[in-house]
Amino acid sequence: MIEQLGQRRFYSIGQVARLTGLPVKTIRYYAEIDLLPPARLTESGYRQYTAREIWQLELIRTLRFAGFSLEEIGRILGGDLPVAEAIELQLEALDNQIQHLSRVRSILIEAQRSGGDSDLASYLHDLGEAMRVSLDERRHFLESWADRAIGGPDVPADWRSNVLKQFGRDLPEKLTAEQSAAWRELQELMSDREAAESLRQEVEPFWESVRQSRLPANDWNQGMEAIQQRAIAALRAGAGPESDIVQAIVRDWAALFAAIRGREADDVFLASFAKLAPRFVDERSAHITDLIEILRGNPPGEATASHRLLLDGLIAWTTKNL
Repeated sequence: MIEQLGQRRFYSIGQVARLTGLPVKTIRYYAEIDLLPPARLTESGYRQYTAREIWQLELIRTLRFAGFSLEEIGRILGGDLPVAEAIELQLEALDNQIQHLSRVRSILIEAQRSGGDSDLASYLHDLGEAMRVSLDERRHFLESWADRAIGGPDVPADWRSNVLKQFGRDLPEKLTAEQSAAWRELQELMSDREAAESLRQEVEPFWESVRQSRLPANDWNQGMEAIQQRAIAALRAGAGPESDIVQAIVRDWAALFAAIRGREADDVFLASFAKLAPRFVDERSAHITDLIEILRGNPPGEATASHRLLLDGLIAWTTKNL
């Protein structure tokens, strides 16, 4: 039964399901995740909807059919993601998929036309090449995001090139189910241009120091790679933040940043570094790092946990010395 108050009509969740053709379970789930809250709840706790929510439900269904994630749809409905920008991002993703599928389709059609197995090895090689192109597309996606979020035209060329290579390295040609899921989530997270711009502003002071420094990008990358590997080894060994091994890594970590600024890694610099370092990685950036590690076939969370160990080591040094 439809209830009408003034000019507003209220529909039960069952009526909405019949009007839209969507399952009650789906509509209820959208309400539970705050994607489509009901217009009101009755005294008995039943959800009721108006024509506005029904229209939004149709919009959600259309956007889902077009390939948008529930997170993206929520941001569109909330006004946080402009529709034009969302469409542009989705079109870019679809174009990449279409190009890849077109290549694979052409190879399979040619194999079908051959009518024999004599050229099977050649076609398998071509299919492998097609998959490698897909790998190149994944690498391009990661490097493009890094360029928007971390790099940019004002970054010294050698540093910019090294940053982009770091994001595109060690990617597999063929993804496992876990890696495919991580890749889809990475695409969603990295399609947030507002977040990329916010990150770019956060790292700008670092690039200002780099522009004034003479430290080669390769020296920085090699030093940071060594720091991370030592931190992971310490983590696996169960070393605590106050241990000599972690404190030595923390000193060397600070020394790299001191070198960028043309300073010595003395206690004064270490004290200022302890205030700055926690800003390097927020929760979102840490999650992106974990997903990239999954994509590379590494244990998820280990890179983030080793970074946290160094931060805790800094805190331990501060507590002891300040």
